[in-house]
Amino acid sequence: MNKIQKWWQKKFSGNFCIELPDEYCYITEKNFCMPTSRIMCEAIEAYSKQSKEKIVFENREKPIVFILNDICRYTATLQMGYGRGNSGYHIACKRIRENEE
Repeated sequence: MNKIQKWWQKKFSGNFCIELPDEYCYITEKNFCMPTSRIMCEAIEAYSKQSKEKIVFENREKPIVFILNDICRYTATLQMGYGRGNSGYHIACKRIRENEE
């Protein structure tokens, strides 16, 4: 997914995905192990640092909840993605709407 697609998806749908390092993403990797909450939080922090967005965690254990740019709350879950050449685990971040709580 290119930068424009990521921006469009994040800004208008409220949901976005964060890629994990290969050893936690692909089952076929030699040193594969399931990502823990700590690994997921580290990946989210790396994403926020790379995209220069401010992040504050409300809960670092599952379900992981964080606030992005002091505006929107998100919940992060581990999901298996299936696709052409891109099947593996990733972090699915879903925006928490105020009326969903």
